[in-house]
Amino acid sequence: MYITVGSRFHIHVVMSIPVSMLKWGRKLKIQMSTDYAIRMIKYIQEQGDRLLTGSEIAEAIDVPYPFVARIASQLKRNGILSAVKGRRGGYTLAKPINQINFYEVFVSIEGELQVSRCIKDNHDCCRGSEDSCGLKGFLFELQDSMIKEMSNKNIFDIYSRRGEESI
Repeated sequence: MYITVGSRFHIHVVMSIPVSMLKWGRKLKIQMSTDYAIRMIKYIQEQGDRLLTGSEIAEAIDVPYPFVARIASQLKRNGILSAVKGRRGGYTLAKPINQINFYEVFVSIEGELQVSRCIKDNHDCCRGSEDSCGLKGFLFELQDSMIKEMSNKNIFDIYSRRGEESI
């Protein structure tokens, strides 16, 4: 689903899929890095408990190695991947794939979801009408529902829902 912001805050729904998988900007959308992270997690899970090098992962999922290295570092920092350094080192999942939810991956790569600056902590209304603004309440509810939806979907569910046999 893409939500495009027209002039004067009109919101146009272009496709009908869960809003939860989007990022605010000119359009709400997931960054390619998040897509790569999901593909990495799926591939690592498919390989079992064996350690995988960054270059092996990059080749298997057809993503340039520098992206894989950066994404793996972010996923490791957030407890999604484990890494072993050294000659026989590599990456593996830090927890089962059914315990990794989409929002964890999203936050690891893109940071906390923020659909609008007006609902950011300690941010004053740019129009000076914070107490009477109906849009702020709507945006807060939208963001909250997106986070809940993203948190309720683990990576296993996402792929098994599509009927993919490799998960």
